[in-house]
Amino acid sequence: MPEAVFDHCLVRINATTALLSGGHDATFGGQKKSTWFYDIPSQKWTVGPDLLQERDSLSFGVIEDFFDGAQVVVVAGGHSSSGFNYNSTELLWLDGIGGSTRWISGPGLPQQIEEAAGLSTEDRSAFLLIGGFNSFAGSIGSIYKLQCSNKNCEWSQMDMKMDIARHSLVAFLAPDSLELCNK
Repeated sequence: MPEAVFDHCLVRINATTALLSGGHDATFGGQKKSTWFYDIPSQKWTVGPDLLQERDSLSFGVIEDFFDGAQVVVVAGGHSSSGFNYNSTELLWLDGIGGSTRWISGPGLPQQIEEAAGLSTEDRSAFLLIGGFNSFAGSIGSIYKLQCSNKNCEWSQMDMKMDIARHSLVAFLAPDSLELCNK
C-alpha cells in the first residue's frame, strides 16, 4: 500500500482499477484524507484527489447514476479528528478512471455513522449503509440506501432493519441461488 493506514476503505471500481481512501495514519496518528488509485495489472499506485474531510472508519462503494450511467464513488460517514462521527457523504464522479479531479459534498446522512458496512448492489443502482455506530446512540440497526439520478443523490431509510443493532460488521452480496437454510 502507498501509506501505512488502518480503518481505511478500498473498493474495486472495475476489472483493472481499485481506489483507496481515508483511514488512520499508522505512523503519525490522525485521520487521512488521501485517495489513491491502484492499477491492478501494473500493480502501481497513483495519487487521486484528497477527500474533503479527514476520516477513518468510513464506508465506501461504487454506484451508477440512473440518468447517464456514470460511475460514482461514495464515501459515507466515518470518524472525525474531533472524536465524533460524520453525517456527511462525499462523491467522486468517474469520467474515465481518474478523470474526476475532486470530491464533492453529497447528501447528508440521516444520522452520524461510523463503522457501518457499505455495500453496492449487484447492478450498482444503489449503495447500502448497514448498521454502524453513533457516538450518542451506540450501535445502529437501520439500513440506509443511496441512489443517484442526473447527479442528484438521495438517502432513504429502508423498511427492513437488523434484529440486533451492530457496528464493525461485514456485508456481502449472496446470489439468489445460494441456499443457506434447510426447507
